[in-house]
Amino acid sequence: MDYNVVAVDLGATSGRVYRVSFNGRNLYLSEIYRFSNGPVVTSSSVAWNLNWIIDSTLLGLRKALDIPNVISVAIDSWGVDFGVFTVGGEFSGVVSCYRDPKNEEYAQHIRRKVPEFVVYKRTGVPINGINTSTQLVRMLHNDEEIEGRILFIAGIVANKLCGSWAAERSIVSTTQLYNQHSGEWDEALVSELGIGNLILPDIVTPGSVLGELTIPEQQTGIKVISGLEHDTQAATFCLGPVCQELFICSGTWSIVGTTLSRPVLSEAAMNTKWSNESGFWGTDFLKNLPGMWIMERLFSEMSITRATVDGIIQKAALSDKFKFLFDITDPCFFSPSSMISALRQHARELGLALPDELPVLYRSFLESLVMAYKDTINELVGLTGVTPKCIRLMGGGARNRLLAQMIADATGFLVVRGPVEASVVGNALVQMVANGLLDVSDVRALASSVEELEVVEPSLLETQIWEDIYARYKSNRRRIEGYHG
Repeated sequence: MDYNVVAVDLGATSGRVYRVSFNGRNLYLSEIYRFSNGPVVTSSSVAWNLNWIIDSTLLGLRKALDIPNVISVAIDSWGVDFGVFTVGGEFSGVVSCYRDPKNEEYAQHIRRKVPEFVVYKRTGVPINGINTSTQLVRMLHNDEEIEGRILFIAGIVANKLCGSWAAERSIVSTTQLYNQHSGEWDEALVSELGIGNLILPDIVTPGSVLGELTIPEQQTGIKVISGLEHDTQAATFCLGPVCQELFICSGTWSIVGTTLSRPVLSEAAMNTKWSNESGFWGTDFLKNLPGMWIMERLFSEMSITRATVDGIIQKAALSDKFKFLFDITDPCFFSPSSMISALRQHARELGLALPDELPVLYRSFLESLVMAYKDTINELVGLTGVTPKCIRLMGGGARNRLLAQMIADATGFLVVRGPVEASVVGNALVQMVANGLLDVSDVRALASSVEELEVVEPSLLETQIWEDIYARYKSNRRRIEGYHG
């Protein structure tokens, strides 16, 4: 008999509901429903449309539950963002968004209250505008209602499905309010930041049963399970126990990192903005970089459909190299009103011409993205002493063979592509383990069998070209000469 679970994967630009079947040997993924997502921008705030996320998820769930033998549901989502509820459990209407430009100025408030290295030594997360801690401090200083309960995005959906008020450890570890040493909320830091009136959710481990599904009402006896609620840790669950493998989770964000047996809490790691997040296999030591967000926004503004992108990638593979190399980490690309305008202004500041042809611009974006990957991987090796045997490229970016080849050439490492839906696969596998259908030691092999994993080898000639360009990139991040070889 096939056993079926439902994996809800909520991303910052889209949400997905998958039905995943297991016959005792293989996993089979079926995308049931996909919906667009994104922050709602007004003149005074940037926030998520929580009702849209919940209603869309319920629509997908109803479709997914139309077949028999569904035994459980789990939700994963992006980290840091949350909703505020009253003590009695009513939604207050307050939903945070990490892209709110007002967040960044309140990072300084935290630094004035508690020394940054003290915060990092305790939480493993550098002070940053996107953090849950910073967003809560912003609300406090602006007299917003932050008394009562908070829940994170995955937890809010789980609450709707079964009434749970819990948060799983991986998503809690993104908040900068979690103590890496005790494995609990850092109550002292919460008090020092002045947000002690909040009721923080109970922390549960991955695989915990949160309750029985009550919405939608078609079926009963279906468990709501706390998977790895942070999508990054759901993805890295696919990799198995600690090994010398570096991962790049490529989506709206790019997450570059590796899994270690213990957190890295050095001042050098803090200064270069590395985070320590709690995964199933250990500590995911990682760095957040901009991902496909720049091109997603650009395509949206230009009304370019998803179906058109494959053709753009094919033309980009044949386009001239290094025509417009730029720093994708520049703050101007974080949340501009217009990405096209931001790119044009950035090009003017570099003294370079923005490519007119979209495939050339797309290639330039990928090259700039990979240059940031190369820089980050060099940092990781220096901070940990770990030299990876290969790089695992997961998430939507794994579909892009041109991106994989660029990463291999730029770094000199083998790149393994897949799984594409790594967060969905990890979400489902946690459920299979929790339901007693799978031994945890079999996770890596089963995850690797979901799709054929291609190994992409570097070209020594291309690697040398990337090294030459990288030297120029490092010497002047604000003005990078084009390469026309």
